[in-house]
Amino acid sequence: MNELTRSLSQSELSQIGTEIEKLFAFQDRPLSVEKKAMLVQEIADIGFPFDAIIKGIRSLFLEELKAVKLSAIYEAISYEVRIDGSKRFEEKQKELQELKERLYQKRYGV
Repeated sequence: MNELTRSLSQSELSQIGTEIEKLFAFQDRPLSVEKKAMLVQEIADIGFPFDAIIKGIRSLFLEELKAVKLSAIYEAISYEVRIDGSKRFEEKQKELQELKERLYQKRYGV
């Protein structure tokens, strides 16, 4: 199972719940137990990596949101996934370039 489709552990779900509570507290918004459970489940169901979920939620802590909406949380998490994917692509490109250089040096003794 790849990183994007693995299910989250109970510990990870609990941590997401904690981060959701903090988000609502920083936004001075009430959060019922039912709403928290629903948000955690919806966020878990999108299938994004745990680290991106946490970073995305935390990125909203200092934002001045008119309302804490699921769409805003999704957008923040999606942004973190894109950033992470971009970093991985850049790392792979760098590794490939280094490999090409080593092969060129080996082949031509330069």
